[in-house]
Amino acid sequence: MFRTFAIFLPLALSAGLASAQETDPAATGLPEACKTAAGGMDHGMMAQPMQMPEGASASAMGYGKAMENMHGPMMTAMMIPDPDMAFACGMIPHHQGAIDMARTVQENGQDQEIKAMAQEMIDAQMKEIEELTTWIEAHAAQ
Repeated sequence: MFRTFAIFLPLALSAGLASAQETDPAATGLPEACKTAAGGMDHGMMAQPMQMPEGASASAMGYGKAMENMHGPMMTAMMIPDPDMAFACGMIPHHQGAIDMARTVQENGQDQEIKAMAQEMIDAQMKEIEELTTWIEAHAAQ
């Protein structure tokens, strides 16, 4: 399984990935303070949509969509000159990607133990997104 994923991932990333799983665009985006700190740049739409191989599983499509939605906002955050703000802003889409992947395993997985771990990860990542957003808002005002 891991070997298949390790081989599939670079191929999928280079080919581009459009999937059927929909994600709330606002959930994977950056706070306005992050976009402002990046000089108004928004790389959210720069990522090439990836084409999934015909017959790809729902989980492969979900994981791919989560990664696709994560990369643009993370690239925008990396353009922020302040390294503290860049880190805080970049971690939000990173954590949202983890949430989206955890939701994918909850929807498609079979093992109840991994689904429970996924829920714990969702809860932890949501808390961290809230903490990062609070920090960003406080520091953007300075």
